Amino acid sequence: MDDRAWTERAVQTARQVCAQDRIPERAALQNLLRFAQAHDTIAEIELFIRYQGARAGAGQRDFFTSLAKHVVDLCDGDPERARRFLGYVVRAGVIQRESQRGQGAQRGHTGPRPTSAGRR
Repeated sequence: MDDRAWTERAVQTARQVCAQDRIPERAALQNLLRFAQAHDTIAEIELFIRYQGARAGAGQRDFFTSLAKHVVDLCDGDPERARRFLGYVVRAGVIQRESQRGQGAQRGHTGPRPTSAGRR
């Protein structure tokens, strides 16, 4: 597959992975990318993604499992492609989270619900 076709496929896959309701915060996604930038094999990157998934809440484990599978399948053993793909995932994840926030605001929910603490 030529580089342009691979890039199109990687961007589409990143969008699909991030289309889930429960994706990690931006910092967690950027942490995956930073790790990939500092390591030279797909095996290391996949292991770290699966490790992060094991540490994540139950609602986000599917995200990490799916992401690890796509890194292995899509990047074909090339850590540079894994880095590029994870960069696309960070961008798609930020867009998805902002979209979810916007939908919450449209429904009248703009942030965390107030607690009963301090009320009489």
